Parts: sequence; structure tokens; C-alpha cells
Amino acid sequence: APILIQVDWSNSQIINGLIQLEWSDDASFTLSFVDDGYVKYLPDGSYAEFSNIPPDSTYKFGEWIENEQFKLNITKLDISSTGKVFFRLRDKRSIAGTYASNLDVEPVERGSSILNLSVVSPHPLLGETYLNALMATYLQQELEGKNEVYANTIAFIDSQVSGVADSL
Repeated sequence: APILIQVDWSNSQIINGLIQLEWSDDASFTLSFVDDGYVKYLPDGSYAEFSNIPPDSTYKFGEWIENEQFKLNITKLDISSTGKVFFRLRDKRSIAGTYASNLDVEPVERGSSILNLSVVSPHPLLGETYLNALMATYLQQELEGKNEVYANTIAFIDSQVSGVADSL
């Protein structure tokens, strides 16, 4: 990717609409909001209607841009001095919903307890990252569940031993 976009989700953000970023030098870029409809994502996780689309504006790379519509930091990674990209900001809930709907889970063999997970993604690296994070979360929850069972088993054995020790 020619740019890195950092989003401060503790501020309101314009989401779900296409944004054009164009640069003609290494120092600055222009943001243009090219769609007709955007949604305002609020820091508390709720949404609000949005009709105040910002005008085209020029900003400097590497500096935080903060206004009542968004807070972004855009860094240029590409060595080419000119370029144009389109991007869309999306909140975690909508991204998770998209990946969940594109997730396919099948047993390796009929009656098997081993599962094959796959996800359809326009960005293979992001799809791989999603699957790896999903598996890491699953393994962590399994470990926590087993640790809780073991702790309860040990507590039960300790209470039984102390009961028997009292009667002896």
C-alpha cells in the first residue's frame, strides 16, 4: 500500500463512504469525499446521520488531521511523488460482520473433529490475519476454560481432603 492511515477511534469518524486521497508531492495530499452518503461513527459505538460532507482540503503527510468529522494521520510509504488512492473507513463491528459472513467452516472428513477454516477476502493478507487472530482468540478461550475446570477440580479435591482430615 502506498499510504498508511491511522484512525483515532476515540473521536467521531466518517465511515462507509469512499474517500479519495491524491498527492502531487512528498509533503502534502488532498482529501476528497466522493460518495453521496456517509455515516458518522461516534466514540461510544453508536451511529448518527451525516450530511455535512467536508469540502476538498489539503493536508500534510504525517500530521494528525482533527476536525468534528474525523481524526486521521496519513503517512506516505510509497517512493513515487504522485499518486491517487481511494479508501473507505469502516468500524470494527461492520468489518467483523463482513468477515464472519465470508467465513467457511467445514470438517476435514465426515465425522471428523478437525475443521478446515477459510475466508473469502479481496485482500488475502487481511484474510490471513483475520483467520490467525480468530484461531489465537479461540485457543486462548479454550486455555482459559480448561484452566477454570482445573482450578475448580483442585478446589473440590482440597475441600474433600480437608473434610476427611477433620473427620480423621
